[in-house]
Amino acid sequence: PIFVDGPRDQTVSEGKDVEFSCNARSASNERPPSTPTWYINGEATGPHIDRAKYVIENKKLTVKSVHKARDILCVQCSVTNARGTTWGDGCLNVLLPITITVQPAVEQSVDHGDVIDLTIKATTDESQTLAYKWLHFQNKSTT
Repeated sequence: PIFVDGPRDQTVSEGKDVEFSCNARSASNERPPSTPTWYINGEATGPHIDRAKYVIENKKLTVKSVHKARDILCVQCSVTNARGTTWGDGCLNVLLPITITVQPAVEQSVDHGDVIDLTIKATTDESQTLAYKWLHFQNKSTT
């Protein structure tokens, strides 16, 4: 079998659903490939998996509402025909979202000459770097 759309590595924010594909075809004059067999971290899926968390439909495996603490994983799929078996794999990396921890008041009353505090602080996944961008003076930006 030949992959038309095989599993691929993905990086997503926590809370998202992630879909892996295992769509294969056979060469001309060969029988179609089998329905994909799915594995999660090398373990075959079956009745023991959480069907609310892992949804297998047709040639897709969906991991629902991913969380960094428990869903960094790799999936594998295999398809077979008379010529042999083809394997594909894709890994999932989950990033923590940006969380604003300190921000200025949405509305402030300011008199000419007043000093205002526009402090903003945020956290994000440790593998990422935050960048701040301010818009002011008719949406001209500064960093």
